[in-house]
Amino acid sequence: MAGVMTRTALLLIWINIKLSSAVCGILLWYSRLAAFLLPRLITAYLQIGAYHASNVTITGSGVIDGQGQIWWENCTKCHYPPGNDSTFCEVASRPKLIETQYVNGFRVLGSGIDSARATLTLQNSPFWTLTPSYTQNIHISDLHILAPIDRIGNTDGVNLDSCRNALVENIVIQNSDDGVCIKSGLNGFGLNLAVPTEDVVIRNITCPKGGRGGFAIGSEMSGGMRNITYKDSVLRGQRGIDIKPSVGRGGYIQDLTFQNVDAAPGIHFSMGDDGVPLMNGNHYVPLISNMHFIGVPQAVSQRFDSCTKANRSKCFNVTVDGKAIWPDILPAQRFSCKQNARTMFGTVALPWPVCIPLDAPVNLRPDYPNYGVAIGNYSSLAECKARCK
Repeated sequence: MAGVMTRTALLLIWINIKLSSAVCGILLWYSRLAAFLLPRLITAYLQIGAYHASNVTITGSGVIDGQGQIWWENCTKCHYPPGNDSTFCEVASRPKLIETQYVNGFRVLGSGIDSARATLTLQNSPFWTLTPSYTQNIHISDLHILAPIDRIGNTDGVNLDSCRNALVENIVIQNSDDGVCIKSGLNGFGLNLAVPTEDVVIRNITCPKGGRGGFAIGSEMSGGMRNITYKDSVLRGQRGIDIKPSVGRGGYIQDLTFQNVDAAPGIHFSMGDDGVPLMNGNHYVPLISNMHFIGVPQAVSQRFDSCTKANRSKCFNVTVDGKAIWPDILPAQRFSCKQNARTMFGTVALPWPVCIPLDAPVNLRPDYPNYGVAIGNYSSLAECKARCK
């Protein structure tokens, strides 16, 4: 990209596409109507996206600017006092800057974060900035992600939502909400779909002063998460590490590690109640096991008291620098293979076959959308993954 480019529609990418920007290029998304141009098939509004695609790359340097101001203003007028002007509600929905769904092979690669070199900047997203969903084999690296802190929130930096096999590294994030967040679906829909985020490494992230972002787990994590590592990062914004599952969202957190992270604002761990109203009789809470903090100074004084509100009224095997805070070990789990889900639009194939822990609150309501029959009864996750193809 050279100079300033403007767009009034969406950029949708399908297969083997590389979007490259030249040094100092600026891509501005001006359209107020972009949110309404999106096919209904895709479940969330976006400005740049890929759906049922493979080998998608965004690379280079310059600026991709979501021009979020108009959406921030309208959403504030519609949803927040004083005023709550209902005339703005139809234009208050906010698109994500970049989102993928059902993508195999997704890369967003800047040219470096050293100030002496030009980098790739994603800024002023109307809503979440960079959101791979139902996407696998991901590499996100060498970016600046920016949004003003004094406007409406939710300009999350990187959200991995029901993804697997991801490396997120070398990013500076200064925004108004979570920096790098792990999600896996919302409430009953995500709980029944049961596609976890798994096998993820997040490293060398800087969230400087002047922003809000830090590391987050949830709160939309109904499909579960496992084998997630955050490491080698400095968090100086208003938030440090925020672990925020909720009553009514179920799911599970297993094998979560924070290593060599300076989370100056501290660690927040709580059990909210966001999910309860959206699914009758839903009071499911996550099963939490194998959560470790290594070289995280702010964790030393933590007792993780909200574990009493987790599944089975405890967390399993929570440690800080090797010291057990919640010492009980979760009994051996068994797993089943799920490949399809009964949705409101008919039966659909999952983005990949998923191994479901049989003792965690996922895929357990046949009366609710996204339930699917899981096959087999395997004695380990490794055995399930070897056969669940």
